[in-house]
Amino acid sequence: MKKLTFSAALVLSLGLAGCGEEEVGTVTPDEFKQIEKGMSYDEVKGIFGGKAKNDKENQFDEKLVSLNFDGEDGIDTKSSVTIIFNDEKADIIMEHGLITKREELSKEQKEKIQQNISDIRNKVSTDEVEKIITEKLGKNNNSKKKVIEKIEATDSSLNLTLNASDNFTLDMMKRGMWMDSIKILEPLSKVNNIKRINVDWQLPLVDTYGNEKDSEVMKFSIDKATLDKIKWDNFLTENFPDVVNSYDEHPSLNKKN
Repeated sequence: MKKLTFSAALVLSLGLAGCGEEEVGTVTPDEFKQIEKGMSYDEVKGIFGGKAKNDKENQFDEKLVSLNFDGEDGIDTKSSVTIIFNDEKADIIMEHGLITKREELSKEQKEKIQQNISDIRNKVSTDEVEKIITEKLGKNNNSKKKVIEKIEATDSSLNLTLNASDNFTLDMMKRGMWMDSIKILEPLSKVNNIKRINVDWQLPLVDTYGNEKDSEVMKFSIDKATLDKIKWDNFLTENFPDVVNSYDEHPSLNKKN
């Protein structure tokens, strides 16, 4: 009976230990060298043997998260590592006294770090943009060409080059581009840091020599203020050219069918 009681207590003790709080990881020079840009937090914790010392619940609700770890066996006795995660992926990786001797950063170095962080914070997530367009329009159009030709994000705008779908008439092709634009603009208007969206639609055109080439047939620009005014549930497709900030289409789209 005593033996049974002891075993139960042992099992209970082990069970409670297993439910304890996750250990805080530390970083050796060799472990630090294994960290690569693009790693997830779980991958980093697996290498460091535990969570960051400033780990908190729901921390990745924020786009940028800075996590700190104490160093171990570094050059300085109080070495440390800082990893800044951008959209849950390691982006900026810094060590302080772990591999290189800790030195006071110059004003220029501090400003450069702050600028890097600011650039990341203000950058549009092209992965998120690609996901939205693919979900709304598919990966390929009805001509089996990829819909997304190019995505470019700058400090002030999102620039898209897209391949339009073919249709029975020129008017139907034009309206199809309007409708597809509306499909993607609503979710894109909610993406962080987008101030303006510029879209170029392409279709294959044949020149006077019979050569076919993907060419721009429609382009428009719309800013964040205009996007926020639109009530998407009641928006009429034919109003699209009048609502965007600038609009232009190839003369071929105005030809009579």
